[in-house]
Amino acid sequence: MYEFLLIIFELVEKLGPSICIIAWITVSLSSVLMILPIRKKMTKRIFLLASIIGGISLVAHLGDYFITLHITPDLADEANPLWKIVLETYGLTLAKWYGLTGKIFLSILSFEFFAFYLISLKKLFPEGGLRFWGFLKKYGTTARKKINFGFIFNIFSFLFAMLGPFYIYVAYMNSILYTSLYDKLIPIPIAMILYIIIMIFLYFLNGFSSYAKRHS
Repeated sequence: MYEFLLIIFELVEKLGPSICIIAWITVSLSSVLMILPIRKKMTKRIFLLASIIGGISLVAHLGDYFITLHITPDLADEANPLWKIVLETYGLTLAKWYGLTGKIFLSILSFEFFAFYLISLKKLFPEGGLRFWGFLKKYGTTARKKINFGFIFNIFSFLFAMLGPFYIYVAYMNSILYTSLYDKLIPIPIAMILYIIIMIFLYFLNGFSSYAKRHS
């Protein structure tokens, strides 16, 4: 797992400053464009639930950001290849600004993607009266296309939004980086994989729960 991450990091570093600029533009522009598909369908309930996820994501991302700066104020030991490239190319001040704005944009996207997930969820429900396994077999079959983009966008939105809160664990692990406790806990890459598996399970479980309530 670590070897795979090192290969990815090395590839990113070879791309140079251009990949950093593209990444920042993509995240910032996406946070603006995602307003369009949700703004007219936003209810108070959806806004509240999305705000909770967005708020947790913001706390998690900023916690990770400030803990990183506390441990390595000069970012000399930072592992994130994008931060390292910006640091080496443009200096510490711009690297800090790059990291902070990136974290904020990601938190905004967590809010927006969770709202989109809630808005589009019911469009994927099959006809009523099915139990859990029957629901899974027919989930998303309301789409007539061979590739159900509605389902793909919906589960992607959920998983992207829920990755924000995972940074609470990342921030905690960074805060104990140089202690004996660090090696006793689950490494971040493995923890992320386990977390995503759990989130996929919760995605379908929550979908079925909403479906069952709708047809009860």
